[in-house]
Amino acid sequence: MSACARSTPAPVRWGSNAETRRSYLQKKSGYSSKQATPVYSNKKNNKPHSSGSSKYVFVKRGDTAYSIARQNDVPVRKFLKINNLQPPYELISGQKLQLPDARYYTVKKGDTLYSIAKNNNISLSALTSMNTINAPYAIDVGQELALPYIKERPVYNTSKPKVTKAGAPKSYSSKVPSRSSSKFAKPVKGKVISGFGSKDSGLHNDGINIAAKRGTPVKSAENGIVVYASDKIKGLGNIILIKHAGDWVTTYAHLDKSLVQKGQQVQKGTTIGTVGETGSVDSPQLHFEIRKGTKPVNPNKYM
Repeated sequence: MSACARSTPAPVRWGSNAETRRSYLQKKSGYSSKQATPVYSNKKNNKPHSSGSSKYVFVKRGDTAYSIARQNDVPVRKFLKINNLQPPYELISGQKLQLPDARYYTVKKGDTLYSIAKNNNISLSALTSMNTINAPYAIDVGQELALPYIKERPVYNTSKPKVTKAGAPKSYSSKVPSRSSSKFAKPVKGKVISGFGSKDSGLHNDGINIAAKRGTPVKSAENGIVVYASDKIKGLGNIILIKHAGDWVTTYAHLDKSLVQKGQQVQKGTTIGTVGETGSVDSPQLHFEIRKGTKPVNPNKYM
């Protein structure tokens, strides 16, 4: 943070000179000890409270400007500016701080929390947490939801694609290699953390999500040709689509790195990328789909 005088804002200070610090903060941020009694949360995070159209938080022991901004999914610089916080960014317990205005979305017919999160490139957990929505995660048409700020993520795949054992990338062709067997291989070893189909929350998973360490090799589930390799689909991060004989398509999403190009033929077991957490997920995992034409099918029945 270029505006900071230190790498991490100073934590809340406690001590005999609290009155001196309180006077300093009153001048800098307009805080007054006569403000309403702070509301403390039993939860780990310092959740925002509502006062009309504004959102604010009360400082707890151990809080820093940085930690409060991150807990509430708001940009640190905006948070510092709106509260006129100056180096060394000292806070006092009970201090009332305003949060920058959030983005809002009005629920339309047919919307689900999953589709709203995916279309706005935010995580489902951040969306439900910010709006205090618990299971069964019901939403109503016309309901206004606050959208977390989109966190900046590192840009992956900036180097030239590596050549795999499938050979150098070729120009795109509709010719698809023959299948090696009637079954697809599991693209990565790991625990399935989200299965195929409808969930109790009303969401639907068109594939399965497999947890694995960042950087774990992801392999092609069958012989085929790469028809898409990019990061332009919101919520899915780096993604690869491979077409297989018989009008089958497999999808590999949330990749850390993509190691193939569009038009490249791959064999079953070819390393096509590595596990990451790009897109709207908050832990390393692979989202894997198998489709017959455009219809998603349960991967567990075809592997």
